[in-house]
Amino acid sequence: MYDVIGDKLLELIPKDRKLYCRTDLGLVTDRCGMAIAYADGATFVEVNKKKVYRPNIKIPLAISLSRKPGQETSIEKVINFWIWLSTKRDVAMVTTD
Repeated sequence: MYDVIGDKLLELIPKDRKLYCRTDLGLVTDRCGMAIAYADGATFVEVNKKKVYRPNIKIPLAISLSRKPGQETSIEKVINFWIWLSTKRDVAMVTTD
């Protein structure tokens, strides 16, 4: 995956941000979803006469992976993608189902 989207993805992600990554594993019958998000500053909004911190969230990547009929999603390739990304940027968390 990083061979296909890696360089373009890195251009979209600032080096000084912590990344929060999510994988929704669609193993056989549905697609595997992957997303990356980071906080890019914050604003304060008023809720019930109180100032509430609201982060500005950026999502530079949200994709779904399909596979050929009869194949399963390669969990190894998904894991390797997150490992690769962690060598290029500061990955704070990866979650999955």
